[in-house]
Amino acid sequence: LNRGDASLTVSSILLGSPADGLLQAFDRIVRINERPLRGMGPKEVDRLLSGEAGDTVRLTVVRDVQVINLEMVIRQFGVENLIDDVLPDGVGYIAIKKITKDSSAELKAKLGELLDEGISKAIIDLRGNGGGVFIEGLRMAELVLAKNQVMLHTVQAGDKVQRYVSANDSPLRMKLVALVDSDTASASEIFASALQAHGLAPLVGTTTRGKATMEKTFTLENDYRVKFIIGALFEPRGKSWQESGLRPDFHIAADKEQLKLAAKLPLSARIERDAQLRAAWRLLR
Repeated sequence: LNRGDASLTVSSILLGSPADGLLQAFDRIVRINERPLRGMGPKEVDRLLSGEAGDTVRLTVVRDVQVINLEMVIRQFGVENLIDDVLPDGVGYIAIKKITKDSSAELKAKLGELLDEGISKAIIDLRGNGGGVFIEGLRMAELVLAKNQVMLHTVQAGDKVQRYVSANDSPLRMKLVALVDSDTASASEIFASALQAHGLAPLVGTTTRGKATMEKTFTLENDYRVKFIIGALFEPRGKSWQESGLRPDFHIAADKEQLKLAAKLPLSARIERDAQLRAAWRLLR
């Protein structure tokens, strides 16, 4: 919620949600049900966006230089945060949409299932993953990093340096490839950087967003929230990816709109439409 211009910025869109295909990332909502947002706090905005299934919410949106009027119908929907499948030639596929408090446990379970099925090669799809829970990015890396291998360095105020190392005596042994793009950020970059630095998975796709900072959010008395940067992140070799992003080992450009269309196809059919996925699959065949 931007107090300066009284707008609500869309950070990301959940696949299958009422906003999917309607709103876009970085849209700015300036009116809800014809009411301007100036002077409103987060709770009041939440109430305007809430309702019963079937209710319509009217939105006035600024997109680039255009002002658009949209109608969004409220409905219930399920969120699949981790999607898994098996590609031809025995290559596993796991897409992680956001890093939540359960992501490392879910990833461990899915990788374990693949190994139980005799599949020791997998693609980890982090495209569109804007991050999430900091510690879970580390725990995901720890699944495949051996004990005492460095996962991350952090530097906080007062030159307080902390090194995070794996405590895993029995890391999972699999041949991996990670898919990344310009929306791969934060905790997902922590995971990807650890895989790349230790040679555990080449990165395929495009350069990541480049968010290598630690932040803390504070809630004010008026219910507004402020976020401050409290530290910097450095990958295991001591390099920062702030702003520059993580550069993939195999750079393959892709049209995001085409990828969205391909994502609706069965996974086996997507290989022909998704050049990044196809390249990762070929690396593991």
